Amino acid sequence: MMMNGHSPMPSWQQLLATLDASFDSAKSAVLTRVDPTGASPVLGHLSRVLDYNVPHGKKTRGVTVLLAWAAFAKDRAIADVETACPAAWAVELLQASFLVHDDIMDGSQTRRGRPCWFRNDGVGLMAVNDGIFLDQALYALLSSAYSEHPQYSQLMDLFHSVTLTTCIGQALDMSLGVSGLTWSAYREMVCRKTAHYSFHLPVAAALLLRNRPELVDVAKPLLLRIGEYFQAQDDYLDFYGDPAETGKIGTDIQEAKCSWLALTALDRLRAAASAKPDGDASGGDNSPSPSEASSLLARFQDCYGQSEPDRVAAVGDIYRRLRLDAAYAEFEAAEFASIDASVEQLDSPELRLVCRTLLQLIHGRRK
Repeated sequence: MMMNGHSPMPSWQQLLATLDASFDSAKSAVLTRVDPTGASPVLGHLSRVLDYNVPHGKKTRGVTVLLAWAAFAKDRAIADVETACPAAWAVELLQASFLVHDDIMDGSQTRRGRPCWFRNDGVGLMAVNDGIFLDQALYALLSSAYSEHPQYSQLMDLFHSVTLTTCIGQALDMSLGVSGLTWSAYREMVCRKTAHYSFHLPVAAALLLRNRPELVDVAKPLLLRIGEYFQAQDDYLDFYGDPAETGKIGTDIQEAKCSWLALTALDRLRAAASAKPDGDASGGDNSPSPSEASSLLARFQDCYGQSEPDRVAAVGDIYRRLRLDAAYAEFEAAEFASIDASVEQLDSPELRLVCRTLLQLIHGRRK
């Protein structure tokens, strides 16, 4: 990646390698804050918590911190990116905390191709406390690295604010149920649960470290749109993705999640059910007749949110009958083009670089 008037941007893989190389240092900083003497008997367990839950996965959020940091550099070598690594790991610690708790609440089996943390021998509900530790560890790390930074207070406030926002989004996600399947509820839930911490937080943290707080609110609306686009991809992959690639067995149907697939299915079934017999309410020869759509709608409402295999399979059959894979492909292409056009409207070339890189990175992803 190149920027006019700037030295070459490090590649995503170079940034990822830099982040990976700094994990041991970040881990040491956290555990030193737990017990500077290194003698506490709990250190072994907490070390395992960190090793199992933090440095795995794609680390998109952590690398995004480094990407945004590097984008605002002028003539600095890649080693300077190490300055932002503690903030990058802080974002990954927050992500790990959310996932540990999310897996318990959802009763999930796997995460990143391995058993969820709480399903490991000897862990169980101790994972609740471990998730709290991961959340608090990020503040210890930020304090150890940036307590003298002029934006330190704003940085801490940012993490607190985003954590609260995400918790509210998780509460929405857990409480909506089948009766709460509306697009307005979906957009609020996605904005709060996913978009803030996945895209706004990493870029905002880097901007604060670069002493560019005036750009945080400039970037935020577009980053939230990218986050909503990202969540729609997750919703699609929960059903259509290959668990061998995604590292997780989808459970959105059983959990009655307010998802892009469920809402699109309801839209199409309701439109087809209310159409005149010779009408074409939902998109061509493959759309169900009004009578079939009414039957499928009743079946969906009966089965969605149920865990019995035959009911889960019935919802999947409805998705396939409605060809939601093709509907999603159309949505993804249109949304990508719309967001890309908005990126071009940003005045800051650095922010354009960051947002376009993120958009291209996640476009068409399959895990």
